[in-house]
Amino acid sequence: MKFSINAVTITVLITTNTVVELVLASTLNLA
Repeated sequence: MKFSINAVTITVLITTNTVVELVLASTLNLA
């Protein structure tokens, strides 16, 4: 159970980090 929760948490963190980087890159390109 803990392993599944950890896997989901890691996946969410990685996804969030990727989205944030894409948004920042787009903002810098537009600016």
